[in-house]
Amino acid sequence: MPDLSEYLVRFNTLPPATEELIAEFERRIELKLPVDYVDFLKLTNGGDGFIGNSYLALWGVDELTRFELGGDTSLWSSELLVIGSDGGNETYAFDTRASKWSVVQMPWAGFDWKDARVVGDCFDGFLRRLYETELHRNDRN
Repeated sequence: MPDLSEYLVRFNTLPPATEELIAEFERRIELKLPVDYVDFLKLTNGGDGFIGNSYLALWGVDELTRFELGGDTSLWSSELLVIGSDGGNETYAFDTRASKWSVVQMPWAGFDWKDARVVGDCFDGFLRRLYETELHRNDRN
């Protein structure tokens, strides 16, 4: 399995998030972010580009804070933490209902759970899947 640096070869990284910024966000949402996601944020606080053949835009923790505090409840609930998109009609989010958060993909419009599908059992698993296969809405494997 490739390490994170191999996943990010064609990904435009941003400067790392500080531990203080991450801790402040966790205080605001009253949840602890998954360790693998925190490790990613400490390497790059979001960015965009290709992981494998899949385009990915991930928001920085400061942008997650802005969405969460902005009052747009379609982007934040106690069950869903939106972290980015495919640059088109699909969004990626953590499903926060279980102790181990999976990553789900769903259409931008509506955020209906019936349209969500798991695309990673954890954040690292999500990146690995993007690296190995291009995700499509109609791909149900």
